[in-house]
Amino acid sequence: WHKDCSLGRHSYQCCGMTVGISVTGGGADTGQLAVVAGSHRANVQPNFIHPYLDLPRVPLPTGAGDVTVHLSCTLHMSRPPVTAERRVLYTGFGLPHEGERVGSERISRVREEAYTKVSQAPVRRERSGRRV
Repeated sequence: WHKDCSLGRHSYQCCGMTVGISVTGGGADTGQLAVVAGSHRANVQPNFIHPYLDLPRVPLPTGAGDVTVHLSCTLHMSRPPVTAERRVLYTGFGLPHEGERVGSERISRVREEAYTKVSQAPVRRERSGRRV
């Protein structure tokens, strides 16, 4: 497992994207791409991939002409091909340096309010008898 970028604060500032166009199909025997779903949302390092991690490993079989897109901070991998080699054309995209801070306040606000949009709010801990 690896990721294409390991920048700090990646969940706020990662702006890289990888696009793959399958020239040939990719399956379990031909070295298909697999991702750890949700790993782009938190700073999950490759050495933290354990069976008890609650993020699923998802194989992405493709046919010729299929397109895959993933953030460069998504954990991904492919196994060595057994029957035939998978051929893929990859290209990347990233915001220019001067665009680094564009929308960062909005991104921060969305992340900070994300728990309010799920069915269960996080547990609030008490400090010195006061709820936080």
